[in-house]
Order: sequence, then structure tokens, then C-alpha cells
Amino acid sequence: MNKTRRPTGYADRHLDCQFALEDRFLEIMDDAERSGWSPRDAAMAIVDLADNYVLKLLANDETDRQIREAMDRARAAKP
Repeated sequence: MNKTRRPTGYADRHLDCQFALEDRFLEIMDDAERSGWSPRDAAMAIVDLADNYVLKLLANDETDRQIREAMDRARAAKP
């Protein structure tokens, strides 16, 4: 898999990531078809998995934020 050109924020980063993942994605799609899944079924499952993964990342970020706020409040309440 191709590595990112820079660690963060450049204009084509999202597109570069798609290109980096494309070969493996097509392998997964081929494997799914060979296993009897339709391309539509496999693609929809991948979309749902990606959506659930993003929701997990967002939930983890929110939990981390809440923990930081609680720790800040606890530190501020110490005499």
C-alpha cells in the first residue's frame, strides 16, 4: 500500500488514500463475489462497516473529550 505523502492536511489526501486502498478494496469485492455475495451486497456491507467505524471514532473522541473535561474540573476543584 502506498504511504501518505504527508502526515496531515494536503489538498489531495482523501484521493490519495482512495488510490492507496483501491487494490485491497477490489480484492475484497472479488473475494465476496467468489463467496456468493453480489457486488451490491458487498459494497453496501462495506459502506455500513465504514459508517459504523466512523461512528465509533466519533464516540471515542467524545468520550476522550468528556474525560479531559472531568479531569480539568477535578484539578480545578483541588484546594
